[in-house]
Order: sequence, then C-alpha cells, then structure tokens
Amino acid sequence: MLLRQSRLLLLCLGAIVSLSCADPSSIAAPETLIRAGAVPSTRGRDASRNARLLRCDVRPAARAVVTIGAAGGRINVGPHVVIFPRGALRDPVTISAVAPADTLALIQFQPEGLVFHKPVLLTMDFSACRARGGREHRIAYLDDARHVISYLRSVEHGSQVTGVLEHFSDYAVAW
Repeated sequence: MLLRQSRLLLLCLGAIVSLSCADPSSIAAPETLIRAGAVPSTRGRDASRNARLLRCDVRPAARAVVTIGAAGGRINVGPHVVIFPRGALRDPVTISAVAPADTLALIQFQPEGLVFHKPVLLTMDFSACRARGGREHRIAYLDDARHVISYLRSVEHGSQVTGVLEHFSDYAVAW
C-alpha cells in the first residue's frame, strides 16, 4: 500500500512539474491528475464544521491581469500559479487574480463564477505559513465571509498544494 501511494505521489509531482514548466500552447489537460486518483473529491463532506484555514506571515499583495483564450495559458500571481489547459475556455477572457496582503494564503479571482470547460489547476504556495505537521494541506473554496464552502480535490507537494478548479471564486490553503 505504501509503495502504491509513493508511486501515485511521484506521478502527481511529475505532472505538476511538467505543467508548471510547460509552454501554454503545449499544456496537457489536468484530467490526468484526476484520473490517477491524485486529487480525490471531497464533495459531500461537512467542510465548514472542520474548517481550518492556515495562518501565515503577511506577504506583499500581488496582482495579475491576463487574457486567456482557447489555447490555454498560465497566470503567476505572487507565489501562486494557475494553469489553463487548451480548451478550458472557448473565448478569450480577461482574468484578474489577486493574492492580498493577508494572514491567509488566499487568492481571489475575477470574473467570479467563471466556469471552465476543462478543469484548471491552481497551485498555492504556503511556505510563509505555519504548516500543520502531520496534517494534509488542501485548498478550500470560500464564501465572502471566508467560511469554507468545500474543499477542492487537492494534492500537497512540499510547501505547495495543487487543486482542481471548476470555476472562479476565492480560495485559501486549509488543513
């Protein structure tokens, strides 16, 4: 069982490294992570009752505004990265991503509610946070009051966690 989990983790890390280094025109769809079981679904769980948002040192605010179209692309906002596979969007969309100066590893996207035709990968860095040893870190989907609505299908790698986005909203690293 441990060997199987190690292989799965190596597969996930390889896919994440490949995606993060890829030219946007050659980005592979993140469905490989989903099919491999690397990012299990957490839908249906009582997310808000067990919500634990990771506390961090305040980093300077970061903002990126990028137009992404059908060819896919990448957005870097501070230490966080969003990767759009080819076909995630059908038409060009101007996207705003903000990582505010905050005590949370938080990212906010506009246009809020934008739905993707293919899943998009969000990698969030929590190296400036007080990591919870022995706890699995994951990305939480938040409401405007910063309550956890649900957790994304996520995989932790070092001081980063990658989750699969189906739409835009506000997201933070949780444990």
